[in-house]
Amino acid sequence: MLYILSLYDKTVARQALGFHDLWLDKPTMRTFDFYPYTGQHIQAHYHQVGPDTWSNQDFDVRSGDHGFFVDFPLDTPPAKQANEFRLVLIGGSSAQGWGGRTNDDMFYRRLEQQVNRLLAERGRATRLRVINLAMGGAVSYQNFIALNLWGHRLDPDAILSFSGFNELLVYSGNRSNLYVFGHYFGGFALSQRFAESPAWQKFLARYYPGIFRYSALAQAIRSLDFVDHAERYYHDYISRFPESEHTRAAAARFYVHALESIMRDFPRIPLLLVSQPFNEVRPDYEDFVEMAVQMLKTGAYSDRLEHLDAYSYWKRNDFFPGSLVDPAHLSNKGHELASDFLAEPVIRLVSEMEDKRHR
Repeated sequence: MLYILSLYDKTVARQALGFHDLWLDKPTMRTFDFYPYTGQHIQAHYHQVGPDTWSNQDFDVRSGDHGFFVDFPLDTPPAKQANEFRLVLIGGSSAQGWGGRTNDDMFYRRLEQQVNRLLAERGRATRLRVINLAMGGAVSYQNFIALNLWGHRLDPDAILSFSGFNELLVYSGNRSNLYVFGHYFGGFALSQRFAESPAWQKFLARYYPGIFRYSALAQAIRSLDFVDHAERYYHDYISRFPESEHTRAAAARFYVHALESIMRDFPRIPLLLVSQPFNEVRPDYEDFVEMAVQMLKTGAYSDRLEHLDAYSYWKRNDFFPGSLVDPAHLSNKGHELASDFLAEPVIRLVSEMEDKRHR
């Protein structure tokens, strides 16, 4: 009997759903909390030292308010200085900085330091402040909502979206705009409905409604089928999306909608759209990027958009594989390359704003 139980236990372990951090004895920084509206956030005010459970490298990283890599109170941010240019960074885990050994190794910090050094050398008085609102696991719809919640108080001068990987891969995996873990939350909602109870529970509820319809015990019993509910929610949700539309085209359409929503929400400020690199040859990604950029260039906010194709730049210069720690996340070297790639476009934005102030 114990041997059979052991075999069954190994089978269950192999079938475990979700990310690795869900099954650890205690949360790591990458263990997601659920926030209303924006979805999953990594642990807030967490200092993690030691091996990273995903990339297997030692790192020393700190998170701030709401799991963002910020070093000030995000709900009550400091006032912007007269000579300060605020660039808000959005995207997923690659934009947030995963893969860098420390926060200072990540390109958001490297970019700020590099640009400010070059601005000073060129006699410019304005200084760059990069505010990292990128969210691990997020797609641009979640970035849009996060900016709506926290971005306006920051009074940004420009937004940099380092994105594309999640927008295509998450959409392709879900065949819908359902974000990472979204079907888990939907499955839990289904599991709490009496209508979803097993037949035996519904039978007993006729005679003992207090126990089998309304009690916490009844909810606990329904929760035993949580995985099945999550799968059903997933299939019911994706069935609402037209099968005839090609995945790349559909993903690009949702991507553009999110980015244009951001530009509508932040009038008059520029958006730098960076197609992030990753360590795979993906013709579908190149098609997806081209579709999205073409839609944006013919859209209502094209005059405030600049596209920087880091993916093609990485391929052209053969920066793989040492610039990434895995298919999606930049290594320390990769973060340095990203800073070099972005420095001049950012300096141009900062300089243009400074020149306008002096006209």
